[in-house]
Order: sequence, then structure tokens, then C-alpha cells
Amino acid sequence: MVEQGIYAVSREGAPSTVNFFDLASRRVTRLGAFDNSLAWANAGCAVSPDERWILFEALDQTVSDTKLVENFR
Repeated sequence: MVEQGIYAVSREGAPSTVNFFDLASRRVTRLGAFDNSLAWANAGCAVSPDERWILFEALDQTVSDTKLVENFR
């Protein structure tokens, strides 16, 4: 949240979007969309003090390994 409104990442529909809710006009503006290949770990975001940058969390790679444990006690 900033003084003028609220920035939010929306996972509703495809692709995911970044939106801004203006408190004065009570209108939502779509600021941008993300590549569909991003899997969201968390839908939250943070905005820099000058509102030029948005930081968000996304999972873009999933790796899994199978291990064998011998002589387990």
C-alpha cells in the first residue's frame, strides 16, 4: 500500500497481473501481465518507495530428486 492506493498481484485468470487500486477514484488499473510459465509461490508483492519497482515472489523452476538410503536404522 502506498499513500494513493494499493498495488496487488492477481492470479485470477491467465496470465497473472499486477493491478493498482486508486483510493481516491476507487478504480482498479491493470499495470501489466506476467508470462504464464511463472508459478506463484505467494501472490504478494512489495513496492519501492518511489513506486518505480515492484518485487514479487515466483517459482520458475521445480526440481525433485529421489535418494536411496542404505543401512537405515
